[in-house]
Amino acid sequence: MTVNRRSLAAVSGLLSLLALTGCSAPLSEIPPAPADADDAPDLATCLVEDWRLVNATWQDVVNDSLTGDNGVVQSVEGEIHLTLADDGTYTVDYRDWLVVVSAIGGGFETKRVGLDSGTWSLDGDVVTLEQTVSESALESTVIAGQSRIPLPSDPADTGGSLDLQSFTALCAPGELIASISSGDLILLNP
Repeated sequence: MTVNRRSLAAVSGLLSLLALTGCSAPLSEIPPAPADADDAPDLATCLVEDWRLVNATWQDVVNDSLTGDNGVVQSVEGEIHLTLADDGTYTVDYRDWLVVVSAIGGGFETKRVGLDSGTWSLDGDVVTLEQTVSESALESTVIAGQSRIPLPSDPADTGGSLDLQSFTALCAPGELIASISSGDLILLNP
């Protein structure tokens, strides 16, 4: 395709006129061109990735589900990476993930480090994780006034990977929204 000078001048003039008359929309308000359905990756292909949980979304979901004097999640630090492989396996890598909860009279901290793994499947838009290996370490401490009391942990019970045994997935390149009964978690491609 060739572009002649007259066409280029006409387009340039039209853009200048729109800019001068204030009829142009800011780029952030211009919707993206619709993607061709044939070019969009299917959900299973989109899911196969290394995803990092956005801690603030987990904190919001938990805080929204807490009632009365059950406390509030004050902070979430560290990272959780969920890797969904194309062979149907997954890993959850807890990288110094620390959750601090405050409640009347005290609170608690929970730290999780290590890997859990298993298999994953997709049925429609529902992802199911079945944990087969639990190698992450969970340490919990109760905070009462100035006292810090470590809680014994059962290495066989780490609470399940991400506590996401099943979620509805909405996936786009670089972003995964995992909808669970108590809200939406956002995971990004790091």
